[in-house]
Amino acid sequence: MSTKRRSIQTIFAIAIVFFALTPLSASANVPAPPYSLWFFFDRAPQSVQFVECRSARCEAPNLLIQHGTCTASGCLKTPPSLPSTYQFQCAETACLYREPLMSQGARNSVFQLVAQFPDETVARSSPPFTTDFRSGVAGYRDRHFNITVQGNSLQVKPDDKMKPSRWELFSEALGITQISELSIALIFLSVLKFDRTEIIRILLWIGFVNLLTFPVVWFFFPSLHSFQYQATRVFGVFSLMYAISFSVVLTKRKATTASVIRTAIVWFFYLPVVLIIAFIVALFFGYAEFLPSAVGILSSVTLPASELCVFVWEGWLLSRSQSSLSNRQAYLLSLLMNLFSLGLGLIFLPALQRYG
Repeated sequence: MSTKRRSIQTIFAIAIVFFALTPLSASANVPAPPYSLWFFFDRAPQSVQFVECRSARCEAPNLLIQHGTCTASGCLKTPPSLPSTYQFQCAETACLYREPLMSQGARNSVFQLVAQFPDETVARSSPPFTTDFRSGVAGYRDRHFNITVQGNSLQVKPDDKMKPSRWELFSEALGITQISELSIALIFLSVLKFDRTEIIRILLWIGFVNLLTFPVVWFFFPSLHSFQYQATRVFGVFSLMYAISFSVVLTKRKATTASVIRTAIVWFFYLPVVLIIAFIVALFFGYAEFLPSAVGILSSVTLPASELCVFVWEGWLLSRSQSSLSNRQAYLLSLLMNLFSLGLGLIFLPALQRYG
């Protein structure tokens, strides 16, 4: 075995050990996560008060902390009792309460929520509820609650089922996108009476273009939402950069079936390398970040922005595919494909919810 080959194998082995041990060493050198509570409302509140109760009847409520300014009738008017090291942030329909590291927190485990909604002059309060979220054996349902408006009050129920993440649903979402968009494209091209060879080439082109643009829609734009970890945003940025790079490569080559296949092979070959680099950068930015910040962009903005972006992006790539498609036909096909796949995604994929 040559010295050069042995050196390459040694470097490769060291890299594997490094990446295998990095998460373990990172988790071993960070402090325990702070105590936290998540509240998911069925509608966006204007302000929310988090209240501690001394008994199950909550005769003497103590305002611990609040988000926004609660001015309606029924709001507690006393100043919050917790210092500024405690945080209570809300964005859209989600609220996150967090305590500083090594905090003892409140002594009682009975709480109440008071919320004011837009254009309402009377605040709604929940019955007192119990959660020992500081316990070492507390699970997901002890720290996540669904809040629904019922009449003049709020109903608080533990969230018993953790929603699947976008990573867990990636293959299903990509499959829905590919099948739906290729089906629409096949119908569209058949109606226009394209010959079989060109239909196959355009379908291959669309299939690879989806591999470029779908991660941008699925990871980059959602990473701009509120309550997203820095590591999530790093992977989102890398998915955007990777897609842009290969989009440029795709349009610089002559659009033949062989060229599309070769470019796709190169894409698959470099993907693990890009993921490893993204992992290292994400580890650097997200080290010891236990809870995300409420800073972000509304999902009502990012969703239409992502669809507009991918519509223009894919329409442009289709118009550069050197096929018989005119520019108008290319953008029309892109519009039809993305509208159809979006509709199916909203119906079948729970990860398209605001905080999925």
